[in-house]
Amino acid sequence: MRKITCGLETFFLRKRVLGLVFCVVVLFVSCKTDLRIEDDSKNDLRGVTLCTWNLQTFFDSVKDGTEYTEFVKSENWNKDAYVSRLVRLTEMMKSVDADVFVFEEMENAAVIQDISNQLAGKAWNPKYNWNYACFSKAPGSSIGCGVISRYPLFSVKNHYLDVRTGETQPSMRPLMEVILEVEGKRITVFVNHWKSKSGGEEETEVWRDWQENILGRKIEGLCRAVCAGDFNRDIEDFVQNDNQVVLRVSGFGDSWECSVENPWITGDGKPFVGIGSYVFQNQWERIDHIMTYGDVSQEGFYPLAQDPWCDEKKHPVPFKLYTGYGYSDHLPLWTRLIF
Repeated sequence: MRKITCGLETFFLRKRVLGLVFCVVVLFVSCKTDLRIEDDSKNDLRGVTLCTWNLQTFFDSVKDGTEYTEFVKSENWNKDAYVSRLVRLTEMMKSVDADVFVFEEMENAAVIQDISNQLAGKAWNPKYNWNYACFSKAPGSSIGCGVISRYPLFSVKNHYLDVRTGETQPSMRPLMEVILEVEGKRITVFVNHWKSKSGGEEETEVWRDWQENILGRKIEGLCRAVCAGDFNRDIEDFVQNDNQVVLRVSGFGDSWECSVENPWITGDGKPFVGIGSYVFQNQWERIDHIMTYGDVSQEGFYPLAQDPWCDEKKHPVPFKLYTGYGYSDHLPLWTRLIF
């Protein structure tokens, strides 16, 4: 017997945080790079800059029992350590200055509120700040995903899997869907944090296949979409056709393919040369992605290997609980979306 269901149920909570109208979404299961284009006025097309980053276990200082064991037991993790890490993150955000940030591995909505307040300082100027945010995770989960944006966010949805194939489904993050509106034009943003390879790459691949399946189902037929996040799958492990990634969709006796643009694949159909987004056993992996579908393109895609969140080898500087210092074991990715 094989059964797959996907659904959504969301709860909205509106709060005012230093002038920020904040939308919280909770799922209930039922070395230096110049990032700016010098003269945007020369470009008639709308350009929105987007940065995605796995923050590596970004917990707040309140221990409520759902944190990873090392945080629960640690005497080094406290309010001062959290604030220090929060300051480093917001300094990075101001430096990169993307219009939209897509984050993975945030503990809860309180973290995204603290980020917003830290960015605002003691005064809120809606013209220059990130005024919109949303967050989601499955109940009982340690970490979730969030979006912080200068542009309005609408219609936040979460899609989860209930797969019954004889194997016990592990805990997996839902696929988060949110509509971003820029000067009257809308694009659907899908935030991904796929199943990790913990337990074995081959053994866990089936669950990433299911997550690929649901993503393909949701983007098929949309006017335009961007899919960002940590897919825990290297670009070379995706099915490719020319310069595109092919998402395989199947189920209920039917199957088809959905093609998306992925800038890790260069114009000659070969993988991106140079650095990746994650280092495993001293080898670069490209497991974080920004993919586009439909009437949207990418311009100036970069893995941001920039001091201070990378070292002299351009490797990410991971957060170390025992020292309280570091950023993440992933590099952020940056792109400009044109639509």
